[in-house]
Amino acid sequence: MQSCLIDLLLNTYLNERSKSVDISRLVIPTITQSQNALLSLETIYLSIQQSVSGKKTDQIQTEENDDDSDDTLIDKDNNNESSQITITVCDEAKSLKRQFTCNRSLLIREMRYFADYLKDEPDQIEEVDISVHCDLDIFQWLMLFVNRRSSPKCPELEPRVAVSILISSDFLKMDKLVRQSLDYIHEHINEIMATNCNVSCIPDPLFRQLAKQFDNPYEIEQIYDRKNKIRGKLFEYNLEQILTEKKIIRCQYCLTIMTVEQMECLPCLTDRLIFNTNGKLSFQHKIDFKFDINQWIKDLHTRGENSWRNTFWIVW
Repeated sequence: MQSCLIDLLLNTYLNERSKSVDISRLVIPTITQSQNALLSLETIYLSIQQSVSGKKTDQIQTEENDDDSDDTLIDKDNNNESSQITITVCDEAKSLKRQFTCNRSLLIREMRYFADYLKDEPDQIEEVDISVHCDLDIFQWLMLFVNRRSSPKCPELEPRVAVSILISSDFLKMDKLVRQSLDYIHEHINEIMATNCNVSCIPDPLFRQLAKQFDNPYEIEQIYDRKNKIRGKLFEYNLEQILTEKKIIRCQYCLTIMTVEQMECLPCLTDRLIFNTNGKLSFQHKIDFKFDINQWIKDLHTRGENSWRNTFWIVW
């Protein structure tokens, strides 16, 4: 795995640089340096994971406190028969139909999709007919999650249902469950891929949220995705994120493509070497305003065999 990645990095780096600068001026990294770079990337990733896990613990504690603060309000409604809502679920694939009951206030708060159809007034006696077309097992799981405070055990996500739970919870506007599902998919992506579930059916807005969790390219490389169902798309969205956060320019003189922050440290032509205000020698690049970054990305994508993975590593 590491040797393949090292070869890819070296090849794409040399191909790209050879088109913009004199190849004789390049210093080719040794295999040891490349391996050290890969190991450094892994170290950074592990550090990020530790930091993120600490933040997630604080977030989970805050959400649990919010749940406890709402329990008293819901308990007052549980004994009121008029506060119960009946939901009919039709599973057309299995030709099954089943009814579920739920507290009105709880349903509105947990599944905000129904807020437009129900008034959060326990004394309201009008009958509301709610029909949902959904996989019966998935909706049953969702109802267990909604009623988790009154149940001895909260339902647990599993690789075979995680994607379906994510899509359904997003449609029903169950924000807390959406966050939990995204976290679970991020942490168990290889187990989910092994179930052969259709991860490509995740809607684009949700997939972009998922891509933000894979903020380290080393992590994406660890995904076992033989048919490229998800990895290429993750690299594509991560590339978009880089281009959004970093301003990429091209020097008018040496034609080197770089970020604005790199202008002070990357070499230019020898006649662009000057003394800066600190009395030190430095290269002075000049931004080429004719540089079209969109066309550059298209050209890289074509030269990278239309692979977003290859394109990402060239830019990165």
